[in-house]
Amino acid sequence: MSCIGVLYKSKASKNPNPGDAVLADFQVNYWKLPKKHWGYNRFIDLGALIYDAQDLESILFYVPFKLKEDDLSDLGEILVKEDLLGTLFNEPYKIENAPQSPGYHYASLSRQEEPKQGFWIYSLTKTNFKVTELSVGSLIEVSFKTKPAPREDIKSSDDNKEYRLNLYIRFRIKNVLKNSLSYIESVSNDFFQSVFSRTEMMNLHINTIGEIDDDDYKNLASKYSFVNFYKIHFFFVASSEEEAVAGTTNYTDSRLLDSPKWKQYVGENNPQNRKCLAYHWKLKGTIERGNFFFRTIYSSTNILKIVKYSIVILILGIISSYSASLLPQCSSSKEYSKCGCIQNCDSVLSDSIRTPKIVNEK
Repeated sequence: MSCIGVLYKSKASKNPNPGDAVLADFQVNYWKLPKKHWGYNRFIDLGALIYDAQDLESILFYVPFKLKEDDLSDLGEILVKEDLLGTLFNEPYKIENAPQSPGYHYASLSRQEEPKQGFWIYSLTKTNFKVTELSVGSLIEVSFKTKPAPREDIKSSDDNKEYRLNLYIRFRIKNVLKNSLSYIESVSNDFFQSVFSRTEMMNLHINTIGEIDDDDYKNLASKYSFVNFYKIHFFFVASSEEEAVAGTTNYTDSRLLDSPKWKQYVGENNPQNRKCLAYHWKLKGTIERGNFFFRTIYSSTNILKIVKYSIVILILGIISSYSASLLPQCSSSKEYSKCGCIQNCDSVLSDSIRTPKIVNEK
């Protein structure tokens, strides 16, 4: 069950009415980059732009595997650099400091004819994270310890609210195991390719209740509400040299991440400094859930198969060598027998010629 859930918890005095779910844009980046010597670094970046978040106490993320708080790290502090935020969203942004709101920076588009609603980037610390282990998966709770001071130029979409607070958070889940969200299989239809390549398939669900473990879902539904989405973005990012998305795909677009700006974002997770290729899937509209599937073939040496094939080749070589060693002996024996037969024949013939036959004449 590969499902990520996004939920929220409102303040005690601000419980939402049925049908008034919190809306957000949600991004999932699944990274897979080769390690320095062997294997792959797998990690996930989760980002959420939450609209009208002034009544929220926390936002929660369910993942279908176990993790620890040490596996989580904030990315908001990196994104407050204008060039990197623009690179990530593929649009030019300007960043404003907020001296009266520690931990917050205000981001808005820098090139536009008409003003557009911006958002607050919230830099998280260890105190913002809380991980709860469930029956199958884990629940990551990101609490909002503080809220930024209201800005006069930010208006709410609801006249009953004093101002509109759009919050953006982004963090990374490190040390993701290879079978946590995807399935690994051998390439079964090619004898040689199966030794040096493998297939990885992922069918990722977002807020699909049927794909969440029953016990975990009961635990979540009894305390929290599920977020609805304006947009869901899913990125699969891998080495351009060792990975290729195969089969039928419906990704929206793809791009090469070779800019030096990405180095500071990826950090030490790309020790070989490989160029990265990003495949992008997108869903938009007011939606409750999403689903993404992809299949990729990647470089992976199967040591066990190499050993098996080497043993088979070694055995075949021994049998061939032994068979070849028997051929000269068999050949010599046949020649000896043949020569002996000829010599006997010659001897008999000679004796018959030399010994005259006696003919009785009457």
